[in-house]
Amino acid sequence: MKKQLTLITVTLTFIFAFLFEMQSCTKESKLAPPPPVIENKMPSILNDLKIENGILVFKDRAYYDEVLTYLGSIGDEKFESFEKQIGFNSLRANLDNVDHSKWNFTDQLLFTILSPDGKIIIKDKAFRLDFEKEVGYVVDKSKVDQLNYPEQIPEVYPFEVNVLDIYYPEEPISRAGCVGGNCDQKTTVTGGETYDLKDVYQSAVVYFSLQVQIGNGVSGGNTIQACANGSYIKKNSTTSVTFNACGSTSSYVSDYRPYEASSCLSSYNCTGNFYEFAFGGTNHWTLFNNHSSCN
Repeated sequence: MKKQLTLITVTLTFIFAFLFEMQSCTKESKLAPPPPVIENKMPSILNDLKIENGILVFKDRAYYDEVLTYLGSIGDEKFESFEKQIGFNSLRANLDNVDHSKWNFTDQLLFTILSPDGKIIIKDKAFRLDFEKEVGYVVDKSKVDQLNYPEQIPEVYPFEVNVLDIYYPEEPISRAGCVGGNCDQKTTVTGGETYDLKDVYQSAVVYFSLQVQIGNGVSGGNTIQACANGSYIKKNSTTSVTFNACGSTSSYVSDYRPYEASSCLSSYNCTGNFYEFAFGGTNHWTLFNNHSSCN
């Protein structure tokens, strides 16, 4: 009888100890600190962005333009963070593995939304861009695998063609052509130093952009600053949009992009204004060279 009581006592003690331990764990778990706040929370505009077989999918042209505008606003230095947020392996991230020495196209924004082999899906069309040949291949989204054999695809367009106006026209297609070409404005100051401002218009079938690269420097102890002032008009539009920016470092500001969209530009101009910060009784900027517009 004593053995049985002893056994019961030991058993009850074990059970109480186990329950107490479980209760302690529960209390501890309730008091556990909350998970750390993720500072780079995905913005709501990216909620509808999908990835299918390693290709970014945009539900329609309007949404595609919205995402382009968003990416243009965050700056090139944030593109890697964007890719990590959505879990996308881009062409931009793989440029070191691609021979792009013969490419004329350099806009990192487009590289950020393309798959490593240059594919993208917009609504019910799939596209593959060849930056060496400067052409784009188009197939129905359901036949996206055909893009792996571009030589067999009949729908091929040169980069300068505004292809989305053909498949998804927002309004009647204008006969007005798209502007093209680049411009390099330079100025030479006393001492022989040369400073310049470049504006680069780029086209790639489903993407068109205007980039401004601004050079700064120092001459005779004074700081030289280049500023860009310009405007552009979208195809199928009569509204002129103005922009302006000044360099802020001793190198090019390569991520200033006044325009990025699925529609080309019918015209643009950019004027380079070069200023010198003169030290004296009053510090001030003096405009010492104004270049004619680059059209």
